[in-house]
Amino acid sequence: MVDTLEIARQKFPGSQNSLDALCKRFSVDTSKREKHSALVDCHLLKNVYVNLLDQKEPKFNFNNIEHNDLKFEKRKIGKALGKIIKPSEGELRDHKNFLKKNLSKNFFN
Repeated sequence: MVDTLEIARQKFPGSQNSLDALCKRFSVDTSKREKHSALVDCHLLKNVYVNLLDQKEPKFNFNNIEHNDLKFEKRKIGKALGKIIKPSEGELRDHKNFLKKNLSKNFFN
């Protein structure tokens, strides 16, 4: 259990740290909050919590991207990754055996 109020008080001492105040501070959209609702508050608190920990999720706007920009980004990413090496059949088999042997509850097998 994490007490976000305690985190907010440590980060912003003397400031108002209600959910509404934190949403306003971090520019979290509260338009869906017509009245107090636990489910809506949970979604808002998730966004506030991410901001309190300084682990902001990137917000992308894909509406203004031109086709040429996408080609450039793909080339740039491809060069950054380098050569992709695929495992051989033997390596895949050895990996699968390792997982079966060493992990009692492996949901991927």
